[in-house]
Amino acid sequence: MTTAKVYRNSSWIDKRIEVRESPIHGKGLFAREPLAVGEIIIVCGGQLWPRTTPLETLLNQVHRDSIVPLDDEYYLCMNINDPPTNDIYMNHSCNPNTWLQDECTVVVRSPINRNDEITTDYAMISDDDIVITESCQCKSDQCRRLITLKDWMRPELQERYFGHFLPFLNNKIKLLQESQKSISK
Repeated sequence: MTTAKVYRNSSWIDKRIEVRESPIHGKGLFAREPLAVGEIIIVCGGQLWPRTTPLETLLNQVHRDSIVPLDDEYYLCMNINDPPTNDIYMNHSCNPNTWLQDECTVVVRSPINRNDEITTDYAMISDDDIVITESCQCKSDQCRRLITLKDWMRPELQERYFGHFLPFLNNKIKLLQESQKSISK
C-alpha cells in the first residue's frame, strides 16, 4: 500500500518556523509568528526504505533523525547525501502542540505563540523497541519522565491523541482496543 503513494523528495516546512537553541534538547523548531490550530506546518519527505534493511546499513545511508516508520514494511528517510531539512530538530514533549494529520503531515494541535517551541510526542510517530534513556526535559505537567517508542500502547495516550498517530499505529490501536473489548465480554 505504501509503495503506491508518492512522497516529497524532501520535507516542506512553513516559513514561519525557524531553528534555535532549545531548552528541551539541543536545537529545536520555533514559531516566528503565531500558528493556529489545524494549520499545516510540516510535510515530511524522503525516500522509502524497507524496514527489513539492517539497522547498521540504514544508519550509514540516511540521516538518523529523519527515520519515520510509515507502516510495518517501510520507513521514510532522508538520504545521508541530501542536505537535512529542519524538521529533524522537532523535539519531544509529553504535551505537544502538534500532531499528525496523516503519515507525513504535521498540523498545529494547540495554539502556538510567537517564540514558542514546536513539539511532538514521539509516541505518535514510532513503534520501535527503543527506550530513550535520557530523562525527558519537556517540563510539561504531563511529563512521563521515561519515553519509550512503544508509548503508543498506553491507553491514556491513545485517548489523548486518538486518530493522530501514524495511520498504521491508528490501525494497531483499533485492533488492540477491539481485542480488549472482546476479552472483557
